[in-house]
Amino acid sequence: MVFTSGSTGEPKGVVIRHDGMANHVLAKIEAFDLGREDRVSQDAAATFDISVWQWLSPLAVGATTVIYPDLVGQDPARLLRHLAQDRVTVLEVTPSVLNVIRAELVRNAAAFPPFALRWVASQAETLVPRHANAFRELLPNARLLNMWGATELSDDCTHYEVTGAADEGVASVPIGFPLRNLAVYVLDANRDLVPVGSPGEIYVGGVGVGAGYLNDEERTAARFVADPYAAEAGALMYRTGDRGRRLKDGALEFLGRIDNQLKIRGQRIELDEIAGALAAVPEVHESTVVVRGEGDDRRLVGFFAPRAAHPDVTPAQIRGELARVLPSFAVPDFLLRVEALPRTPHGKVDTAALAAWELAAPDTSDGDAEEPANPIEAAVLAAWGEVLQVGPLTPNSNFFARGGHSLHATQAIARLRDEFGIDLSVRALFEHPTARELAAHIGVAITENTSGRAEAERIPPRPAGMSEFPLAHSQSSLWFLHEFDPSDRSYEHGNLIRFSGPLDPAALSAAVDIVTSRHEILATRFDSRHGVPYQTPAPERRVRLDVVEVVDGPRLAEDPEAMLDLVRGEYRQRRFDLVDGPVAVARLYRFTPTEHLLEWSNHHIISDGWSNGLVLGEVQEAYAAVREGRSPRLPDLPAQYADYARWQGEFLRKSPRAAATLDYWRGRLADYEGDVGLATDIEREDKRSREAGYVSRTWSSAASRRLREFARDRRVTPFMLCHAAAAVLTAKIGQRSDVVLGAAVAGRGVPGTETMVGFFANTLPFRYRVDLDATGADLLAEVSSVALSGFEHQLVPFQEIVKATDVPRYPGVPPLVQVFVTVDAFPFDASSFPELEVTRERLPSATSLFDLVFEFIDDDEFGLRTQYDASLFRPATAERLTDAVVRLLDFLCAHPDEPLRLAPVLGETDRHALTELWRSITGQSVEVDGAAAESLIASPQWGEFFDRVEQDGLLTALLLAL
Repeated sequence: MVFTSGSTGEPKGVVIRHDGMANHVLAKIEAFDLGREDRVSQDAAATFDISVWQWLSPLAVGATTVIYPDLVGQDPARLLRHLAQDRVTVLEVTPSVLNVIRAELVRNAAAFPPFALRWVASQAETLVPRHANAFRELLPNARLLNMWGATELSDDCTHYEVTGAADEGVASVPIGFPLRNLAVYVLDANRDLVPVGSPGEIYVGGVGVGAGYLNDEERTAARFVADPYAAEAGALMYRTGDRGRRLKDGALEFLGRIDNQLKIRGQRIELDEIAGALAAVPEVHESTVVVRGEGDDRRLVGFFAPRAAHPDVTPAQIRGELARVLPSFAVPDFLLRVEALPRTPHGKVDTAALAAWELAAPDTSDGDAEEPANPIEAAVLAAWGEVLQVGPLTPNSNFFARGGHSLHATQAIARLRDEFGIDLSVRALFEHPTARELAAHIGVAITENTSGRAEAERIPPRPAGMSEFPLAHSQSSLWFLHEFDPSDRSYEHGNLIRFSGPLDPAALSAAVDIVTSRHEILATRFDSRHGVPYQTPAPERRVRLDVVEVVDGPRLAEDPEAMLDLVRGEYRQRRFDLVDGPVAVARLYRFTPTEHLLEWSNHHIISDGWSNGLVLGEVQEAYAAVREGRSPRLPDLPAQYADYARWQGEFLRKSPRAAATLDYWRGRLADYEGDVGLATDIEREDKRSREAGYVSRTWSSAASRRLREFARDRRVTPFMLCHAAAAVLTAKIGQRSDVVLGAAVAGRGVPGTETMVGFFANTLPFRYRVDLDATGADLLAEVSSVALSGFEHQLVPFQEIVKATDVPRYPGVPPLVQVFVTVDAFPFDASSFPELEVTRERLPSATSLFDLVFEFIDDDEFGLRTQYDASLFRPATAERLTDAVVRLLDFLCAHPDEPLRLAPVLGETDRHALTELWRSITGQSVEVDGAAAESLIASPQWGEFFDRVEQDGLLTALLLAL
């Protein structure tokens, strides 16, 4: 009998059969190939199930069991010293201990004699891939085994050896394959087997299944249930309460707990029982317990409101009370006193509000104006100040609460990576969002850095007299497309700025001259020699402001839409010539002395969205400077885009970082089918117009504020939130869980590029696993992890990623990415035009490069513009999809802990149309939705119904409904 680590002081007694434990002892002998020469560490408490195999497996083969007291196991340096001195060959620890050991080895490897370890086994917690890889690099001769099981199953049930580099694009290392004489099932709520790749609850059958809980028939009946898949009658299987799924190779992946029971630092706890102990403290009026953090950083946090009779009770007093009734690992790490627990409209404790209370300041103030405690904090604050351009920052400032987003994070990390010469990731900023936390993390990284200064990527100085430059990789692609079809306007874009008020055209013209003279890419000539393109700066072709007096301007000015239509028409007729110019246009349309439209348009080969924002921002500052008679305050330019293009070619050919980046994307996209399987209204043809259509939506100011607050409180960016919503939509209309969404990233990870004008933007393919039975919070965690990993690997162009992977290609289907999701986080700031009312509009592209593009605008009011391929989708379908994304985004924010399958993605009109169509065919008034899907599809009238759905243009609505 083994008592599990219960969390109330009254552990459950688990009755385990001898044959089950003997089977496990033999399985360990086989797994580790134990022989007489082996020495196995016995570091588990004798009351744990783990201790049984640690005692018996080595002794059964004549090997040695090396017994360590707690003082050794709890001290990483001492444990490592003993492991080396005692020539231990097999060690079993939790991932938390594994990370502590790894940090100690990095810090002081020379202090330890050589190790004899053949095997290191990880158990009781999720093993993170990057931790596994880091450990294997430190001890390459030791094999790493990930294990999973439960006391009720005689200890471990599955093993998984980490043989190669673990895929760091996923959340955890698989838990592997069943041990001898055991069967592992992944079942749905009806205890039916789920398909490969689909999540479900893990059940285990076979000889390892225990006999139940001592003196607890009710709990035994709930957990030890009949095994319908066993060959022998009356066999039982154990319901673990763990979620998992079967991977394509048959290995099992652990996805977390189904109930509120979980493990923290290797110990199994139940939140409800701990919360009950807290509520039982006499001084407590109401309370709750939650978990904060992930992986090794998981912490228990207790919130309590005192009784009126005990207004002065302190957290320390409450902790003392809990310590008397709970084991030490179950006492909350933090106890926070509140006046009252926040509640939802339904009277339940609002856990989202508690998370916001604990994790993020609700406003942008940072408390006392504390000075940096050391040079690292000062450097962090300096880098943040340059990037965020906001008011005073203190060590307690939260990067994201002060307006930071993913692109800002990339810039800040690039500066700090360069400053300290360490390999610092964007993920570090998300995990340590205050300046003080990030500085402490950097301090540890500097201490642990034993390989010398990590050289940042740098753009070398231009050789004297150099006048011709190679094209950057993305430029080359556009050059060849332009040569193939000069009439193709897919890669042209523009902006319109409307000025209402007394604009000074002469000052604006001078401002444009100042800015365009700074960025030589705006006056560059593109040509080729022997089929090889090159670019030459041509100052004489500098862009100048062209002022046009509009005929009949005063009449047109009475109708703002007529003004816009005039300029849009002019833009549609414009063509850019890469050889003879122009490649950019600045044109001011003067309707009246107080009504003007400024067009800034260009070929994509010289600029991207970030660059256009830079140009317009600099024009604003230069305009103000000219009007005020001063020099404009513009950022230094350490290099020009042609220098970057020259550097990039060398980087892609020679840099180990470029090769490692391609390896990363090969791993992320392995086995991907290449197509999200979008259902379209019109049959896809290889040669089609790709004419772009547009649909726009806008959130109210209050709804926009709620979206941003939710993202901040969940420690995700608007980018991640929008990707989560689009991923669910794509999974539903493509009817598959494996989804790749494209996104534009800044591509400016090289110091100095953030102030340059040029074509840096890159498309990355973000691959998500969308489980509609999971919650929105689960999906956000997946999206956050995938996005942060992707941001770290953005310097290799998309075309190279496509070439490097073996993802299938299909006629008429854009490679890798069919659905593109981006967030425009650079709203137009009109503060430099104080006397004018200024608005900005993007000029629409005439063609669509992707099937669907969801462009979210993070402005005062959150917006969405959907661009769709009109040769695939009808306007009504595009409207339906756009509205579905809006509903999904709102659902994620309002109900993050509800299953995604419950999201109301279909509008009432479509729902009524489908229901009425079904009634007209069958005479049955059945609402067409997911709950009725099985009976509908099984109906004899389903085929006729489906044909009518297609004819009526409701196919997408049906997919969303089901």
